[in-house]
Amino acid sequence: MSVANGYRLRFQPSVPLDTYAVSSTFTVDVTAVDTLSNSDTFTFDFTVDIRAPNIIMSHPTETPFYTNSTNESIRGLVVSQNAIGSFVIESTPVTLISNVFDHPITLQQSSQTQVFDIQVIDSIGNQADTSVSFIYDAQEPTITLNTTSPTNSSTQTVSG
Repeated sequence: MSVANGYRLRFQPSVPLDTYAVSSTFTVDVTAVDTLSNSDTFTFDFTVDIRAPNIIMSHPTETPFYTNSTNESIRGLVVSQNAIGSFVIESTPVTLISNVFDHPITLQQSSQTQVFDIQVIDSIGNQADTSVSFIYDAQEPTITLNTTSPTNSSTQTVSG
């Protein structure tokens, strides 16, 4: 359908499309009628998708994650209804292979919690954010036991 004389058609929905709780498909019928009652109708569908991608972590599976290695990785899967536009970990673009990511990181030798922000944006702008944290802990535990004096009992008490 073409509109003559440079006229434009404007669609104004009765309810804002972003108020729908889930993604929805809409149909628009446009009918033009001239002064002689000749008409032409054009129909098209479009989808409003407001679903954010889903980031599924496979490592670490708990946060904070305690480790005694400075060489770790952040691994997982991105599930999205649309193509992935961008995926970043700590502002570094990460390549997804079949929506799977495995990104190496280097931890500082510090007992402070180290947080890594993850963001994915699909091709139409829906965004998901999450973060994972690691705690580097290379200190071996120490055990101190207080034992009682020797006894002829078959039971010994240990505390500490």
